[in-house]
Amino acid sequence: MHPSGELPSEIMSSTSHGSPSPSTAVLPSIKREVAVFPHPESLPFVDRPSEVQRIMKFPYLHGLFVLLKQSLTEVQDYKSDDPKTWPYSKLEAWLAETRDDIPDTEWVEKICLCVSKRAGKSVWESVQRALGIPLDFLDRRAAQ
Repeated sequence: MHPSGELPSEIMSSTSHGSPSPSTAVLPSIKREVAVFPHPESLPFVDRPSEVQRIMKFPYLHGLFVLLKQSLTEVQDYKSDDPKTWPYSKLEAWLAETRDDIPDTEWVEKICLCVSKRAGKSVWESVQRALGIPLDFLDRRAAQ
């Protein structure tokens, strides 16, 4: 589709096997919504807590979060300020934090520390991809 919203002329003039030309076809209008993110380093979430909850419930990702829950066993005396000791319940609560309360960079850093230290780097990389966190997100932060 051309940026003006019109089909290119070579498509407009073509017909195939007696079907109506595209010029007679009715094209659906596309409603576009633009989300303005608070900072260039923001993750692609509009409502981070609810979107993360939906991601965690996707059938093809459910096994990943079950594995994560099994890896992050409950610890009675974990340190709430040290993500390397967090049980799954604390990670789950952290995942539900809003962007207003916790900026994306801090949110990602603590998820990374929790998951990579307790469940392993490969599980962290899977969680990172599942949440749409760019692979170089933390590297870009460290370079600043």
